[in-house]
Amino acid sequence: MNDDLFTNELQEKLDIQIVLGFEVPELKKNYVVYTTEGSKQSDKINLLISEYDSTNYQLKDIPNNEIDMVLSFYNRVKESLLSE
Repeated sequence: MNDDLFTNELQEKLDIQIVLGFEVPELKKNYVVYTTEGSKQSDKINLLISEYDSTNYQLKDIPNNEIDMVLSFYNRVKESLLSE
């Protein structure tokens, strides 16, 4: 994924750094975990998760009724990566 291709729902270009991409099969949707803090040197950075359309790299807000499922899936992926 090329970070400089992402836009929001208003077609505004976003300056982001992608950390992880994943799909939630039950929802048949793709998501990205990213930060807007660039290469800032810090022990802590804010991570955001958005749905994305892989055909045009548009980031979308996650609907309220899907947030718990997406966060649960993200936490499983994160734990799997950390245990490797």
